[in-house]
Amino acid sequence: MTTSSRAAARTREPARVAALPAPPELPAGLARRPRVLELISADSVSLGCGSDRDVRQCLDVARATARALDPHARIRCSASAVTAIYHLDLLTASENNQWSVSRRPGTARQVLVEEMRDLADARLIATGPGRKRQRGSGHADLVVLVGRDPLYADPVRRLRLLGIPTWLLVPGRQVDPWLSAHACAVSFLGPDDPDLTTSGQLAPASARCPAVQGDRA
Repeated sequence: MTTSSRAAARTREPARVAALPAPPELPAGLARRPRVLELISADSVSLGCGSDRDVRQCLDVARATARALDPHARIRCSASAVTAIYHLDLLTASENNQWSVSRRPGTARQVLVEEMRDLADARLIATGPGRKRQRGSGHADLVVLVGRDPLYADPVRRLRLLGIPTWLLVPGRQVDPWLSAHACAVSFLGPDDPDLTTSGQLAPASARCPAVQGDRA
């Protein structure tokens, strides 16, 4: 390699991860710059995307998607201890205060459920009697959920009834039909999809998709 080639290699910018395009199913009344809460099940991503490289790519696309909608999106990632150990490099390379690691089986999923319940409670307080509803009341206008567990269906349904839609990003190709039925939009995220570093892709929710047994506990 020549000197000029080596210099070019050092100065070449890394490939920028492209966000998924906002789906047309998002409510028309949603603010152009909504306040976004992104909840990521790392167990689902690990099962649906496979290798460490593919998991990193899926996580990068998910984060880029949330920040394309809201540059200051709040992002929470939940993982079981098994997943955290297997993908330790991803955790240590992430921004502070994004990850919650659970040692006991089942509690990793519960972290995301509690986040959605807290958001629903905040919306109820903010829009209660005698309070004028304002943009962003309840701390988020849109939830971007990266997961596929049936456990998320009820809190997603409750948020929708309270006027907070959920955009579901499904790692892999399997999604619980009850969960997808309550999300306002469903997209599929995984290494078998088109190159996510250069373009986004969407696929509609389908009640024919087989239900999964749940994220890794």
